[in-house]
Amino acid sequence: MTNTLKKNAVMILAAALAVIMIFAVAFAPVSLADNDTGVAAAAAVEKTQATVTAKLAEIEAAVSESVGSDVSQLENLWNYGDKVESGVESATDDFVGMLEGIGNAYDKGNVEEIIKTPKTFVDGLQDYLGSIFDSVNP
Repeated sequence: MTNTLKKNAVMILAAALAVIMIFAVAFAPVSLADNDTGVAAAAAVEKTQATVTAKLAEIEAAVSESVGSDVSQLENLWNYGDKVESGVESATDDFVGMLEGIGNAYDKGNVEEIIKTPKTFVDGLQDYLGSIFDSVNP
C-alpha cells in the first residue's frame, strides 16, 4: 500500500512538471510575439529554461524527501528493464562478433588464429557472461 502511495506521489509530481514544461513551451512564443529583437527572445528562453530547471530540482528534492529515496535510484529502477535489454543486446553483439572472427580465421585458413580458437572462445564466453551479469546486477 505504501509503495503504491509513493508511486502515485511520484507520478503526480512528474505530471505537474510536464504541465509546467508544456505551459513554458506553449506560452513563451506568445509572450515574445511583441518583441522584434532576437536578444529579448533569447533572454526569455534562458529565463524559461532556468525556471524549469529550478522547478525540476525542487520537485526532485520533494520526491526524494517524501519517498525517502534518491530520485536517481527510482529512475534506475524504472528503467531497469531497458538497461538490462540494452546490456544483453550489446553483450550478444560482441559475442557474435567474436564468433564471426573465429569463422573468418577458418575461412581464411589462418592457422595461428585457428590454434587460438579454444582460448578465444572461452575468453569471449567469459566476457559475454560477465557483461550479462553486469547488466542484470543493479
